[in-house]
Amino acid sequence: MPNDSWEYTTAGEIARFVPMFEMNREGFSAAINTLRGRYIYWEHPYQWME
Repeated sequence: MPNDSWEYTTAGEIARFVPMFEMNREGFSAAINTLRGRYIYWEHPYQWME
C-alpha cells in the first residue's frame, strides 16, 4: 500500500514511531539500509504527517 494511503489508518499510527516502507523496490532498499544501520530519520517522513 502506498504511504500516502496510510493517513488515518493503523499503519499511519505505527509509522509515527517506527520506520515503515512501501512494498516496492525503493521500499525494500530503504528497509535493507535500515537493517544495516543506515536509516536517516527526518521529522516528517510522509507528506500527510505535516
